[in-house]
Amino acid sequence: HRIPGVAVKPLFVDEAKREAVMLVRADAGVRYPSHRHAALEDMFMLAGELRFGERIYRAGDYIRSECGSVHEPSETRTGCMFLLRGSLDNELLD
Repeated sequence: HRIPGVAVKPLFVDEAKREAVMLVRADAGVRYPSHRHAALEDMFMLAGELRFGERIYRAGDYIRSECGSVHEPSETRTGCMFLLRGSLDNELLD
């Protein structure tokens, strides 16, 4: 992955629709920049914690982001893993 400390395991990729389902693992201390969603995105937290602003998501939490929405920078202090279904074309803003 282009962000150091983030590893991605693609489970399904549809190049024609520009979407993918993947497992994402982030090491402790990783900060992911603000980004705009190019399509609907679904995340299901499997382990660890992930902070978006004041909200902390943990194992079992579900996050849905609409097309065009913007996620502020996120970070994980402990590391985390989640299942993600989303666009291959999200735009990094930071």
